[in-house]
Amino acid sequence: MEGDLFERARLLYEQNREKEALEMVPEVLRINPEHLSAKYILASIYLDRNDLKRALPVIESMIAEAPYINLGQYLLARYFYLKNDFDEAELAIREAVRIEPEDADSFAMWAQIVLVKKDYEDALRLADKALEFDPRHTFALNIRSKLLIKLKRVDESTQSIEGVLNENPDDSFTHANVGWIALERGDHKNAEFHFKEALRSNPANDWAKSGLKETLKANFLVYRWFLKYSFWISNMKGGSRWVFIIAIYLGLRFLGGMSKAVPMLAPLLIPILFILVTIILSSWFIHPISDFILVLHPHGKYLLDREEKNTGIAVGAVIGLSFISLLIGLVSGHIMWYMVSISVFVLIVFIGKFYVPSKGKYILKGYVILMVFLCFLSIFTGITTGEAFNDVTIAYLTFGVLFTWISNFLEED
Repeated sequence: MEGDLFERARLLYEQNREKEALEMVPEVLRINPEHLSAKYILASIYLDRNDLKRALPVIESMIAEAPYINLGQYLLARYFYLKNDFDEAELAIREAVRIEPEDADSFAMWAQIVLVKKDYEDALRLADKALEFDPRHTFALNIRSKLLIKLKRVDESTQSIEGVLNENPDDSFTHANVGWIALERGDHKNAEFHFKEALRSNPANDWAKSGLKETLKANFLVYRWFLKYSFWISNMKGGSRWVFIIAIYLGLRFLGGMSKAVPMLAPLLIPILFILVTIILSSWFIHPISDFILVLHPHGKYLLDREEKNTGIAVGAVIGLSFISLLIGLVSGHIMWYMVSISVFVLIVFIGKFYVPSKGKYILKGYVILMVFLCFLSIFTGITTGEAFNDVTIAYLTFGVLFTWISNFLEED
């Protein structure tokens, strides 16, 4: 009975019917609490659903009961990977490889971890190692295709992608991966096709849903620029990214000094400052702005949940107010309206965090409301006193900086 029940659960899991598999696996474990394969499926389903709290005890019990088998360490690497703790993930996968030196799954996972750390050459070596043990390994083939794009080896990547699709013409993960590769290359039409194919094979593929959202957003020119910038900055290694950020900061200081030293240039320099600040903070703006873009899309709006729609509508109102203020500033030449435009636009950062799940969601929501209040109070104070940069503005900016730290802390699990 136990064997038949497990085989049905395993088959359901392989068919991406995780909900049904999840109903059967606990019954297998009730009959045999030490059934390692059942625990593997259970932990895998939890990880697939990003339910890390439930996954960890199962993984730890696997490691304790069978330390000589690499499955527990492999899942532990996945666990840390999902927590964005890539150093711990690499330690776990190294241990998995030590236990089983010829496991293609472990080498493919190791390649994925190293890819995220942006050591593309080493990641490619690991992906190739996985393919030595299993030349048709879907995960390794997909990672290899992605890495060839990162390394600008376009011709090889094209051949690799075609090979992956030939090997796995109906595989949801493969189509989603090819979609993301096409999206990074700017081939939005091809990306949309593959994301839809991925969802046809597996409607629950969240990675494909996310990619389809990005593709639909990319139909808007401004978001397409944001997307290119996002891919470009994400491909930078840590040192290069810091050089870029410091260069932008120095540029801001220089332009700010110039606008004070030569007031006549202020109407020209402040819009440039606005653009530079937007570039720096784009990673904060991009997601809430994208919700607004999808609200406008005839099909994209159906991909959004209620909270994303609310965020999109609020962001649209903020963008409208900011744009009107900027136009008034350009026409009147009054610096006050530039400050109003910037202050209102920065609200997007806070609005985008209003619905973010966190262990302190009411604190986060209260903080967002406080920031909205301070924003409009600083505008009112500026208009009534004639001081564009007043004490309330300083408080608004100070609390804004604190918000970035507090929100990061509250979002941690």
